[in-house]
Parts: sequence; structure tokens; C-alpha cells
Amino acid sequence: MVDNNQETGGADGIGSSTRRGALATFGTAAGVLLGTSGMASAQASGLSISVDPDPPTVGGETTFTGNAAFVDEWRWFIARPDGTMVRKTGQTVTVTFEQTGNYSAGLFAKFSDGEVKDVAKEGTIEESGDGETGDPVANITYSPQDPVTNPVTFDGSGSSSPAGDDLGYHWYRKEGEPDSEEDSFVLHETGETYEATFEPGTTWSVKLKVTDSEANAGTETVTFTPESVEPVANIDYSPKDPVYSPITFDGSGSTVPSGTIESYDWYFRNTDANPDRDTFDNPKKSGETLEFGLADGNTYEVGLEVTASSGDTARETVTLDVIDATPTGVITIYPDEISPTNPVTLDGSQSTTPVGNIVSYEWSVESYDSDNNLIDSYELSGETVEKNWQADVIHDVSLTVTNEAGKSHWVNDSFRPMDSE
Repeated sequence: MVDNNQETGGADGIGSSTRRGALATFGTAAGVLLGTSGMASAQASGLSISVDPDPPTVGGETTFTGNAAFVDEWRWFIARPDGTMVRKTGQTVTVTFEQTGNYSAGLFAKFSDGEVKDVAKEGTIEESGDGETGDPVANITYSPQDPVTNPVTFDGSGSSSPAGDDLGYHWYRKEGEPDSEEDSFVLHETGETYEATFEPGTTWSVKLKVTDSEANAGTETVTFTPESVEPVANIDYSPKDPVYSPITFDGSGSTVPSGTIESYDWYFRNTDANPDRDTFDNPKKSGETLEFGLADGNTYEVGLEVTASSGDTARETVTLDVIDATPTGVITIYPDEISPTNPVTLDGSQSTTPVGNIVSYEWSVESYDSDNNLIDSYELSGETVEKNWQADVIHDVSLTVTNEAGKSHWVNDSFRPMDSE
């Protein structure tokens, strides 16, 4: 069984005098490990090696990354200056070099179609700064992650200086994966933290370079692909079919792929009075839900704008025809005469409502003598009221009807009953 992280030296190692045979040794080992009969091509198209930091420094971790798609298996053979060879597996591996000199890195990749390609990279390992305390160590943390969504906040406060110096922080960014071309990164910000937005669905690399008072430097790079977090606005409202005031508007059906919706802003436009105005230019009201009265008999466009924690916004509009939901009270007096004989019935059953049902009939009756003096009053309830009323007295009748929408209407009439013969 092969130890995937085995380090070998001596006859199996590659010293400075035998580095010219590195690729041959890599090829033999890879042939055994990958099940191939011979060495792959000397330089594979589409397969490359990234090294970070480049050049490596003594005592620090060096990250080797294989760059290619559809690879099922990665095999690394990294020769140190001291004659040992490190064997590792995986797309990304780390190695620590303990002395200056030259290194050789061989990478064999077995693709999903069974093809094996190889690539090699050589370089020089440098001293770690002052040789006594070492270079600063850059450290990046960022959020949010899983998924990464805008805005992204980067924090370099975990960086350190072996000498205890205050550090300078320089943030660089580029579109795509990191590469060996230093100029491809563009300086965007200085300071311990950095916040930025990135085009969703695109891979980005951000690099932090920290420097101490002696101009010694350390770097770290992170690569990520932000996801889209655009919210979706949704308006619900009641009552509907028909629509009448007061209306309750509800934006709780709005959604966002990640994060939260931070604000709900509502806009109202009377399209009859303002046919050319943009609805979202009107004064706004805020809240996830909102109760609002709109003028009866008018058409309105209602707009909702939601803002996500990422800063992204979304809008939706609905058009409402608002009716007058007020009922109409009707009084009918029986017997149907100006001066009926007792008993007299007051009937409100002919009253109507455009929405729902009438839920209450409230009667108020005031009785006056021939000199218009108030001599009695009554408060009665019910769709109809039958009573023997005082004769030869004018009775003023008021009826207030109220429907399920809470709308009311008042109507009045009068009668002067006669005694029955």
C-alpha cells in the first residue's frame, strides 16, 4: 500500500545533483500509482500548477494547486533541496521547506475519461525575511460563506508579525483564479478589513499582503464564487373581489435566496388623478404589513420594493379598483300610510350592501307633540320593529345599518299613528 503523504529520501530521494532525473522518477512512480504503462506527456495542455507563495520561503507553508477540470485523481511528487521527495494526493497540497535552494514539483492528473497528463514546475526557495524572526503571516477570514453573497467582508486581523510590529494591510482583487502573474491583481483597499461587492456567478480571487516596519511581507489569497441573492417581491392584500377600504397589504410572501429582507417600502398612485407619474416616485410607507385606506371609486397602482441584507432590491406592482363598500339603509313603515293605525311596523329589510351582509339594524325613535316638544325616545334593534305607538304624536325614525366591512349608513323617516277604531 502506498502512503499518500509519504516523504522519502536517500536512494529514493532527489538531491540537488540529481534533480535532472526528477521527471523520470515522477513518471515511474505515477505509472505505478495511476495504473498507466508509461509516463504521460512532458507538458499537458490545460493542466498547470499554482504555487502560493511564489517563491516559497523557508519555514512557511507552501501551497501547490493543480488547475484542471474533470480530474478524478491527483498525484504529487515534490523534491526538496535536501534530497527528500514528498508524495501527496489531492488537488491542493501543502509542503514546508526547511532550507533555501531549488525545488521540483511534478503533478500527474488522471482525468475522468482515463487519460493521464503531467506537468512539472521548478523554482527557488528563499529566506524567510530577516532570518531570525521571519516574515509576517497574512491571514484572511471572510463572510458570509456557504454561500458567499454580497457584500463580502474580509478581515485580516488574524495576521501576525513574528517581530511584533504593527502591520500594513493591502487588499488586492482579480476576476478568476489566482495565477503567477502578480500584475493581474489590482489594489483596491488598505486597512485591516475590506468590504466589497462582486458580480455573482463569477469566480474572484482576493489577496491580502501584510508588511512590517522592515518591508518584510506575507500574503494569502482566497478564491470564491458569489451567488446571486436578488430578492423576489410579492404583494398580497385583502379584501379582494371586490376591493374596498381599509385594505391590508402584506409583503411577507417576498423571498430571498439567502440572507434576510431588511425593508418593505410601499408606494401608492391614483392612476385616475396621476396617469403619467411613476408609482415609485410617490411618498412611501414602510412595514412588512400595512393597513391603508384608498379613496372609493378610484383606481390605484400599488408598488412594493423590498431590500435584502445584501443591498439588492426587487419590486412588484398591482392595480386595484376600489369600490364604495357603504351599505344603503331603507325604512319601510307598515301599514303603508302617512297616518297608520297601531300597531305600526318599522321594516329595514329592504336595505342593501355591496359587500358581505348587513349585520346590525339600530333604530332611534323620538316622539314630539304638536308644539314640537320631545316627549319620548326609544332605542331599538332588529331588522323589523313592531309597536303600539302613542297616537296623534309625530315620531321621527332613524335607522343605522352596518355591514360586515364595518361600513354604516344612516337614513330617517317619520310617521304619525292613529288609534285603531
